[in-house]
Amino acid sequence: MIDTPNGEVNVKDLKIGMRVWSVNKNGEKIAVRILNLSSTPTSKDHIVVHLVLADGREVFASPDHPTIN
Repeated sequence: MIDTPNGEVNVKDLKIGMRVWSVNKNGEKIAVRILNLSSTPTSKDHIVVHLVLADGREVFASPDHPTIN
């Protein structure tokens, strides 16, 4: 599930132009528009890692998950 200003949305239902919550350089929560979406085929032995950040937030992601540079 992805947090948005209108409530949680299943990641499969995200669309370009939708607003989602993010953080700015100061770590403040801000609403931003989705500019790009992508998907990557996975194998049957695909691994998802569970990260717990120092502030208690949790992230589930695949190794080599695309991110902003």
